[in-house]
Amino acid sequence: MRNSSTGSTWDLNRDLGIARLISWILILSLILGILVSCKSKKTELIEERERAIPVKVMRAREGELKQTVDFDAAATYKNVVPVAFKVAGKVKRVYVEEGDRVERGEVLAELDDSDYQNKLKLAEAALAAAEANYQALKALRAVQVSQAEADLKRAEQALRAAEAQLQLAKANLDQAKRDLQRMQTLYSQGAISLQNFEMAKLRFKSAQSAYKAALSSYNQVYQAYLVAKHAPNRVKATDEQLRAAEASVQRARASLQDVKKLLRDLVLVSPSSGIVVERKVEEGMVVGPGVPVFFIGTSSEIVIRGKISDNDASKLKVGLRGTARWNDLTFPVEIIKIYPDLKAIGLRQVELKPISSVSLDHGDYLRVSLPYKSYKGILIKREALMLSPEGYFLFVVENGVAKRRKVKVLTQRADKAVVQGIKTGELVVIEGQFFLSDGVKVKVKDILD
Repeated sequence: MRNSSTGSTWDLNRDLGIARLISWILILSLILGILVSCKSKKTELIEERERAIPVKVMRAREGELKQTVDFDAAATYKNVVPVAFKVAGKVKRVYVEEGDRVERGEVLAELDDSDYQNKLKLAEAALAAAEANYQALKALRAVQVSQAEADLKRAEQALRAAEAQLQLAKANLDQAKRDLQRMQTLYSQGAISLQNFEMAKLRFKSAQSAYKAALSSYNQVYQAYLVAKHAPNRVKATDEQLRAAEASVQRARASLQDVKKLLRDLVLVSPSSGIVVERKVEEGMVVGPGVPVFFIGTSSEIVIRGKISDNDASKLKVGLRGTARWNDLTFPVEIIKIYPDLKAIGLRQVELKPISSVSLDHGDYLRVSLPYKSYKGILIKREALMLSPEGYFLFVVENGVAKRRKVKVLTQRADKAVVQGIKTGELVVIEGQFFLSDGVKVKVKDILD
């Protein structure tokens, strides 16, 4: 019998040998698989290089492409009048819609007049008070004039009476003085008695007293006459008050007319007959003075207006012709005006007129195309162009092989381009070009002329 320990060692060595053999077999199989795979891929690459790539081409031809300014525009009336309220306020009623026909003087809208009605009542009350004061002063002046005339007349009569009385008293005094002198002479001659002489003295004293009384009365009457004579000065003071009152009436009347004008200005009327082109106001809105809320087309002539950038406007000029498209209709148009900058925001408004007979309504939207420069060269489809860091290039087909060509693009528009760098009649790849490289075989599946 074998030794048990020797037998165990032998078995272990046998198992290790088998494991090594299996490992070597696996490694050899893996290497063989890699070699086979690399050969297969190399074969595929070779076959792919040899296989022709299908492409679609077009025949290059000479042509012309126009550079255009394209923009959206709208048909509108040539003469459009903005209409605005003269005062600020809240819109109470709007009577017309866009497209409505209006006549000159027709009411378009009106503002709330509540505040202005209160102002009207105050102005009317102020005018009534001013007129009442004026009439009262006028009546007072009439009374003063009448009273002054009557007083002056009475004073003149009294003065004449006092003057006559004074003259009479003076005459009596003079007579009494002469009588006294005569009596004194007669008395000194003993021709009359003492009693007669005393009586003469008494008559003289009485005449003196009467004269003094008449003179005093005359002076009083004369003073009264002077007062009556200067009565018109009091009337002059009333005249000043009357003129001031009349001025107050005029101011109150002017204020009332201003309020009435404001009330009239609350009602907005059309300045002329025409069509409501645009309505920019709704009931309940608050509007400011001078801000257009309606635009009225006053002419039946229709023009086309659109906005373009300053840069595009610099390429155009009055008289330039182009086309406009409306629905399925394309018709020629001509520039008749280019407006200055609109509110300094870099936009210009272009106005055009249709050259042919076409029926447009206000508000019709159009697409306008205005050519401003023409380029001539080889005309191709834009999809043929590709861009690299060196510039544009494309592929042409020569004898079943793709040839890479660098080209200069003169202009592009829509799906076309005008280029330099290829010849008329060459086949330009327009489909499949992204799978090409210079020298690759191609198979033309379609040719567009």
